[in-house]
Amino acid sequence: MDKNTFKKQERLCSQKVIEEMFSSGLSTLSFPIKAVYITNSSYADQNVGNQAAFTVPKRLFKRANKRNLLKRRMKEAYRLNKSLIPSGEVISVMFIFIGKEELPYDRIEQAMKKVMKKISQSIITKEGDQ
Repeated sequence: MDKNTFKKQERLCSQKVIEEMFSSGLSTLSFPIKAVYITNSSYADQNVGNQAAFTVPKRLFKRANKRNLLKRRMKEAYRLNKSLIPSGEVISVMFIFIGKEELPYDRIEQAMKKVMKKISQSIITKEGDQ
């Protein structure tokens, strides 16, 4: 797959995977981004690779243009740094913006890098335990 792309098949759309992720997935936090993820989901398409979704809560940002701006910034930070997550396993991850105010792109990118490094470390240690 191309390195710096975020194509349709890389987007997490499956409601079953999302429900499984929130019921039995793992989470990590690097303010202002929280990530909930699951590896080797029974519903995930094994041919796709890693999938991601992004959300900004409506109760924190009432206006859609602010929510969309923050989602675009998170998507761009993910797109440019997705190589930090190992591609050996199928990983489905949802990034949730938990900050209370709009932040500039560089702060969001720093937080995204930290979250992605934490995810990769937990996956590597999980593989090492097996």
